[in-house]
Amino acid sequence: MVCRYVGSIAAYKDNVPEDWLICLTSSMSEVFIEPVQTDIKSRSQVIFVPSGDLARFPLGALLLDNVPLLLNKAVFQVPSLSALYHLRQRPMCSQSRVSVIARPGSMKEDGEAALPMAGIEALLVGQTFGSTPLEASGVSKNQFREELEHCSIMHLSTHGYFDVSAPLLSYISLEERLRVIDMLAVRTKAVLVIFSARVSGTGITNKGDDVLGFSHAILAAGSHVYVGALWTANDLVTMIHMILFYVELASMEKPARLANVWRQATRMLYFAEPYLIKGLLTAYLGRWDEIEAAGLLPNQFVRNGRRKLQKAIVEWLTPSGQAALDLKHPYYWANFIMIGNANITMHAVQRPV
Repeated sequence: MVCRYVGSIAAYKDNVPEDWLICLTSSMSEVFIEPVQTDIKSRSQVIFVPSGDLARFPLGALLLDNVPLLLNKAVFQVPSLSALYHLRQRPMCSQSRVSVIARPGSMKEDGEAALPMAGIEALLVGQTFGSTPLEASGVSKNQFREELEHCSIMHLSTHGYFDVSAPLLSYISLEERLRVIDMLAVRTKAVLVIFSARVSGTGITNKGDDVLGFSHAILAAGSHVYVGALWTANDLVTMIHMILFYVELASMEKPARLANVWRQATRMLYFAEPYLIKGLLTAYLGRWDEIEAAGLLPNQFVRNGRRKLQKAIVEWLTPSGQAALDLKHPYYWANFIMIGNANITMHAVQRPV
């Protein structure tokens, strides 16, 4: 069922009938949720320790009282209970620095498509925290190591490729290919690393159920939490989801657990009315103008970015006033998962003075 669910979404995206996905999810929920639903209802969070193919399933989409679990509970997963124990022993990063790396353009020699919305996402995340995004095509392996070593949060939005036959050779696109095996020598104290990348994924499992992929490498390097995509999602919706999360993280009035901040951002995306999304996109356009007024030349980072935002605003509503995309479809809201000690308490991340 896991392979059918994830494979169908990866291949057909939002063309997969939502009723069919709910049928699959309901069957899985009967196995994993219903036997312990009384305990789950009395708790605010659910931690999964998945093995095998289950590690590739969006566990937050499992149903509790016919509602996706992630909408009402903080949900995250860990490679093992032993890993969770050791993650909880790690000291909090004393730095408060957000590093943002993105590739809005294309590398034609690699056949990679441009990611303009990823570039706009990077600009707005950077603006939220007073950080200047780095163009991924100009970031070397050594510079990436330096950035990861000295940041508390890293947001990476570029292409990624997962090699099923040789997971350690999976890579993300920087100035050169940064492979999983290259990251084994990296060390960091980052609280959170997000791969808002195309096909970053969580790896596969070996016979010992160890995750072999980017999540394994990031957690082994010292990070508390990794967020990655299970399938390639819509760039525009990913941008909205990420900015909702980071704005929530930056504006918290009191400390909150990281998994709860992600849950809240996902709820906002899932329940957003069509006109609210259009309003958010319009606000993003205004923030683009603020960046430009500050002399930071966003158009050099994302070619025709303002025009692409304007186009997204115009096309978001259909003539009948409905949203152009169904944000309640799991393809849009369930593709990212949190791995690690997402129970960690975060304070609002402040802009540098």
